[in-house]
Amino acid sequence: MTISQRLRAIANLVPSRATPVDIGSDHGHVLDLLLSSGKIIKGYATDNKTGPFHRLEKRFEHEPRIKVYKADGLTNLPDDVDTLIITGMGGLLINQIIEQGTHFLDNISSIIVGPHQQVYEVRRNLSQLGFMIVAETIVAEDYQFYDLLRFEPGIAEYREQELSWGPINLKTRSPILLLKMRQRIEEIDRILKKPIPAKRIAALKKEMAWLQHYDQNK
Repeated sequence: MTISQRLRAIANLVPSRATPVDIGSDHGHVLDLLLSSGKIIKGYATDNKTGPFHRLEKRFEHEPRIKVYKADGLTNLPDDVDTLIITGMGGLLINQIIEQGTHFLDNISSIIVGPHQQVYEVRRNLSQLGFMIVAETIVAEDYQFYDLLRFEPGIAEYREQELSWGPINLKTRSPILLLKMRQRIEEIDRILKKPIPAKRIAALKKEMAWLQHYDQNK
C-alpha cells in the first residue's frame, strides 16, 4: 500500500515517544506509520461513526499497542493520552472538537492539526486557548494544498499574515508556500474582475499588495 506524502508529514509532526489519539482515524494509516517507525509504543484510534469504527477494530484487532474506541470528539479521552491528532476535516469542525473538549487539554502536550479549510481560524483559536505553533508545513497533493501544524502549550501573538500563512512558513519561504501564494494572487485577480462591493475590493487589493511584496522580497 502506498502511503501519501500528507500522511507521512502528519506522522513526522508527532513527537517521539508520544501517546497519541487519532481523532477520526479513518483507516488508521498514521498510527501504522508511527508504530512501524518506532516513534510511538502505543496509541489510540477513535471515530464517532459506526462504519469507520468497525473498520478500525478490524484493522487493529491483532495489534495490542493500538486501542480502538468509539467516541465523539474528545469525549472518553484516555488518561494517558498526551497528543491529539485531528486531521482530514475542515478547520471549523476541528475548532468545534477542541472547544467542546477544553477540559481535556490540561494533560495535552501536543496538538497536530490538518484542516482542509479555515486554517486561519484554527491558528487563531488554538493560540487563544493557550497553544503556540512549534512546527508547520504545507503539502501539495492531488491538486490541493494541505496545511499541517503542531501546537504546544505556550503564549504567542500572531499578526494577521501569520494567522493566514503561518509564522514558521513565512520564515522558511518554502517553494510550496510561494506557489500557494501565487495561486492566491491569481484568484484575487479573477475576483477583482467581478462586480463586488468597494470595501471588498479594497481588502483584496491590500491582500494582493502584501502577497506581491512578500514574493518579491527575499
